[in-house]
Amino acid sequence: MSKILLAFENPAYRWMWIASLTNAFSFMPLVMALGWLLLEMTDSPFIVGLAIGLGGIASMIFSPFAGVLVDRLNRRTVMIFSQLLMGLPIFIVGILVVVESIEVWQLILASILSGIARAFSNTARSTLTFDIVGRKTIMNAMAGQFISFQIAGIIGPLSAGYIMQAYGPGHLLLVISLSLFISAICVLPIPNLSTKSTPTGSIWGNFKAGLDFVLNDNPIRTVMLVLLFTESLGFACWSMFPIVARDVLGAGPVVLGFLSTFRSLGGIIGAITVSAAGDIKSKGWVLIGADIIFGVFLIFFAFSNNLIMSLALIMIVGAFGTTVSTISSTLAQTMAPEAMRGRVMGLHGFITSSFGVGSLVMGTLATFLGVSWAIAMGGASVSTNAIRSIPQAGFIGERSRSE
Repeated sequence: MSKILLAFENPAYRWMWIASLTNAFSFMPLVMALGWLLLEMTDSPFIVGLAIGLGGIASMIFSPFAGVLVDRLNRRTVMIFSQLLMGLPIFIVGILVVVESIEVWQLILASILSGIARAFSNTARSTLTFDIVGRKTIMNAMAGQFISFQIAGIIGPLSAGYIMQAYGPGHLLLVISLSLFISAICVLPIPNLSTKSTPTGSIWGNFKAGLDFVLNDNPIRTVMLVLLFTESLGFACWSMFPIVARDVLGAGPVVLGFLSTFRSLGGIIGAITVSAAGDIKSKGWVLIGADIIFGVFLIFFAFSNNLIMSLALIMIVGAFGTTVSTISSTLAQTMAPEAMRGRVMGLHGFITSSFGVGSLVMGTLATFLGVSWAIAMGGASVSTNAIRSIPQAGFIGERSRSE
């Protein structure tokens, strides 16, 4: 237990954890609310994927730029303002839904604006966490962050399903915006922490230096590619949950909430396991092995039409998916030079935001092939790429131990 709670000995990290928790309450409920609204308004899986996808694309485009600014500006300030700006468009569309004046383009625009703000928030959060806890505790701290995401993933979707059932998606959007505003407030007690070095020169030059480092560093490049496939073709399947709930399982918003909740329950198991393991030496082998298993069980989930079986399978998928996320984030942070950490994590954010592009791909595949085959193809692609990366596993482990 002491290993699991190691990072919580730092008061600033405790505030960061609470801010992350309240922020995390917004993500899956937002996907659920937008997805369910658009499915009811258009009856089109493609439009569902498009809305979530464009938000992710916006986050992708702005994440590298966010990384440059996070290396140059106060990370605490960036995080506060990005949380506020993330909640504002969601609050506005929530009001429009409640008063029954909402249109499809407004939901898509809200997804895009929220995605842009999320790019800055995520990059500032990860780098500020490293500043707070330091190199030796970062894996424990990142596991703690992912535990907060998964706790929110259990309570958030389940609550969101009941809120939509009882009050409608408009009120759910208002609750989501409130959680984001609270997250910004929770960052205020964290002290200002100055970085040891700040990059000089042009923003474009700073960006290019970070990109060159990631592309030319073999261990980091391999980690980023593993994460790219996992996010864009694995985690993107979460955007298909409304279609799985309605068309495969023949259910409604409550079961939709259960799917996300059980995925997050598995995520908590994965994050606690990583946190309790301490300083894992063979991080490369654990990363790639977990990714292979993640993809295989995602294929099993794709073809299940039994509720109990689907919930069990998605819980296993969630456990191994969170293991991949925790270790890949830790490796990216620890392998990056101090002055370049923001840019590396900005590119890391670019990749994690490929969830949106993958959602667009999943929506398109589901339209033409059916949702089950779309998810199965995503899982197969993830496992295939992880198998291809096996020769690099040892090098990743050696590099992580040498830093």
